[in-house]
Amino acid sequence: MKILSVSYIYLLMGISSYSYANFDLGINEFNAPNELTELSELNTSNDNNAIIELINSTNSQVTIIQHNVNKTGSNKAKVKQTGYDNTAAVMQLGSNNVGLIAQNGTNNLATLKQLGFNHEGAILQEGNDNIAHLVQTGNGKQNVVNQTGDSNIAAAVNKNNGAGFSINQTGNQGIILVNGMDRFISIVN
Repeated sequence: MKILSVSYIYLLMGISSYSYANFDLGINEFNAPNELTELSELNTSNDNNAIIELINSTNSQVTIIQHNVNKTGSNKAKVKQTGYDNTAAVMQLGSNNVGLIAQNGTNNLATLKQLGFNHEGAILQEGNDNIAHLVQTGNGKQNVVNQTGDSNIAAAVNKNNGAGFSINQTGNQGIILVNGMDRFISIVN
């Protein structure tokens, strides 16, 4: 299952430059997870920071890559894992980006890629066999993927400035979202 999920991210990176139909799926406010808010409040000058918190985590992997472009602010990332066989990757290229991945369960996969400035992104997984890929480009986006239950798949690209989304999945659901509308989209299924 994890091998197939890698193809999702390549697909999303390839289609992120295309335009899609201009329609709303629902508009809602962004509610940042508490841990994401706490990270964004850290004053760390122009240095990148990363926190990895492992609680009863076995056979899991964490990768964090951060590059502060132009030294105009710090990138902050946190990965929190509880459970078995979880994989998390955060890559932030730009400045003033804040990223959070929290996994509790077994065999979850999450990748968060932020290109640009002033993004807030979070992937929260509570359950087993969940897959989430979030790619943000441009500036100033606030996005969260929240997966509870088992066997959810979310693959999302947000490519314009200032637009955001919130995806909430509760089990056995799949979503592919490419947002280029400069509108906030909320999906609950």
